[in-house]
Amino acid sequence: MVAGGRDTKGYAHCGGDGAPRHRPARPDQARPGAHPETGIYVIDTFAAVRPPGEEYSYQTDYAHAKSLADFGTENGVCIVLIHHCRKAAGFGDSFDDISGTNGLTAGATGMVVLAKDQRDSGKVIMTAKGKDVEEGSWRIEFADSRWRMVEPMTARDIASYTVPECVLATVRWMESGPAKWAGTTTELLTGVGAEGVSAGAYGKYLAQHRGFMLDSGVDYKRRHTRSGNIVTLIRTEKEGDDGGR
Repeated sequence: MVAGGRDTKGYAHCGGDGAPRHRPARPDQARPGAHPETGIYVIDTFAAVRPPGEEYSYQTDYAHAKSLADFGTENGVCIVLIHHCRKAAGFGDSFDDISGTNGLTAGATGMVVLAKDQRDSGKVIMTAKGKDVEEGSWRIEFADSRWRMVEPMTARDIASYTVPECVLATVRWMESGPAKWAGTTTELLTGVGAEGVSAGAYGKYLAQHRGFMLDSGVDYKRRHTRSGNIVTLIRTEKEGDDGGR
C-alpha cells in the first residue's frame, strides 16, 4: 500500500525485542526534512505504528491511510505501508483481500497486492492499482536476490483462478478441437476427459461460468429437448483478440 502521512500524536519504532514503542513525536524525527536524501519510507508493518487496542473501523482505517498519503504529498516522498491480506484470500478482487476495512484502500494513493500463485509454488501474482496507476497484474518470481517479472497477466488470466478445472479443460479442448460441438453433458465430459466431477455438477459449472467461457472464445448454449438437455459449444474470438470484436 503506497501512502504518506503525518501523525500529530507521535511516532513509532521497534525496540530490540521487536515490540512497537510509541512515544511523543519530535520534529526532527517526524519530518523527512531531517533526511532530505531519503525519498522512500517503509513502514513494516501497519500494526507496528497503529495505537495498541484501537478499535478497527472504516473511519480509523481511512484516517490513518489518508494522513500518510497527505504527508507524502506535502513532503514529496513515498511512504510504503506494508499490511497483510486475509488468510482466506482468493482470486476475486485482490484488493478485497486486504485485511481490515475499505477505509485503508480508500485513503491510500495506490496499492500493490502480492499473492502466491496457486498453480506454481515458485511464482507470485502481483496486482497494482492507484489514483495515477492503471490497474494491472503480473506473474513474478524471486531469483538471485531480486524480483523478476515472468509475464504480464490479463483480467481473464486472473479470473481463471476462480473457475473450476473442468471448465478450463473444456476451453482448452475447444481451442484445439472442433469449431462446433453439440451433445449431452455426459458426452461432453467424456470427450473433454475431465476427472473428479459428476455430469450434473459439470453442467452447473458450465452454466455458471458461461461468461468466462465466452471471453475465452467458447460460446456455451443449452436447450431442453424431449430426450434431455443438449449442450452446444461454438468456438469464437477471444475477448481482446483482433478481428472485429
